[in-house]
Amino acid sequence: MKFIFKAITALALLAATPSAHAESQVLNFKIIDFAPQMSVPDGKPTGSWIDALNLVGEAIDIKFNFEEVPAKRLTAGLAAGEFDGSIANASLAGVEKGGVVATSIPFMRVILKAYSIGQDPGIRKTEDLTGKTVILNQGYVYGGRRDWIADPKNGVTIASDIKQVDQGLKALVAGRAPIFLQYQENVETALLDYKVDNLQSSTISDVPIHIVISAARPDAKELIAKIEAGIVKLRAEGKLKKID
Repeated sequence: MKFIFKAITALALLAATPSAHAESQVLNFKIIDFAPQMSVPDGKPTGSWIDALNLVGEAIDIKFNFEEVPAKRLTAGLAAGEFDGSIANASLAGVEKGGVVATSIPFMRVILKAYSIGQDPGIRKTEDLTGKTVILNQGYVYGGRRDWIADPKNGVTIASDIKQVDQGLKALVAGRAPIFLQYQENVETALLDYKVDNLQSSTISDVPIHIVISAARPDAKELIAKIEAGIVKLRAEGKLKKID
């Protein structure tokens, strides 16, 4: 009888003890293509933002699956609960309309700058590019600005449309054009291998990027709180880049 009681007690304790091999919670995230920060070429998620969120996931026991969707589908899909969340501009993702719950702190920032050698480019809004000669990056729409730049009535000359950021910096140094439009994070990465003396810049736009969870999930607020806590913890430990 004592043996049976001990066996039942042991089974009860085992059932109450979390398994060391318990599976992590899985969240399906849809993202728009914003290479090199985040994209899913050939079904393989890649980019610094994806790496950073996966690091957060490891800290809070959440696994993220990533797939690309067209930008037009992102907001509607989040609002309808077709997928769990995204890395996105919270406003465009629908936070004001209640479609998503977003982290209260930025996860990343998209900072578009104009770069020049030796002097402030003086470009602080799109219209400041009127009549200027610029270097652009192939495939970049610059938040919708490329169409404006390409419109002949605005008088912007595209001196070069480069494929890699370091090529743009080299074209700038060579004097191909006085202005290079590029995202700050990309330039910071390129400068690790290619140094440019007296490189100066002016900010055109600065957009905070948040982690958002579909408000259709009943646990949306709890998930956001958990993710945000993971971000704060990793930043405090110096494992994740601090974002103002």
